[in-house]
Amino acid sequence: MTFEAKISPEQRVELRQLFKEIKYGDRCRFYRDQAARLNVSVTTIIRSVLHVSLNRYAKKRDAAEPAIIDALEKAGFEVWQRDEPDLFVRKRSWPPGVVQLLEVKTGRGKKLTVAKDKRQEAQRNFLATTGTPIVRTPLEALSALKVLSNPCVKEI
Repeated sequence: MTFEAKISPEQRVELRQLFKEIKYGDRCRFYRDQAARLNVSVTTIIRSVLHVSLNRYAKKRDAAEPAIIDALEKAGFEVWQRDEPDLFVRKRSWPPGVVQLLEVKTGRGKKLTVAKDKRQEAQRNFLATTGTPIVRTPLEALSALKVLSNPCVKEI
């Protein structure tokens, strides 16, 4: 289908009820059949039944991330890139389950004081609630992890 039609609330309830009754392996056929019956796209059916949003593009990473990740890895940290927040950081010497979250921002001009949309508002609330540091440079990241007092860090 080349157009995106709306599904009424009654149709949505009916779809969810039908979805609960089908087996896992039959779900692809269910999506196709219901899309044809209602004259909508398969994506519309999936969104209606599963309450999901399908990402159409990859998340844009902050330009400062590669330098920060490189500095953290040189300082002996393991780093995982995620979407919210940007980085999960841990040191092998830390107890299991302990990680430090870091939110990477590029440049100094952007402040997290005014939320423009729901996603930004949720991010601001998450950072405030968890105390996740916002870092813009490798030195800020190392400082947030309290390793700047380590003499080995000067080589980075």
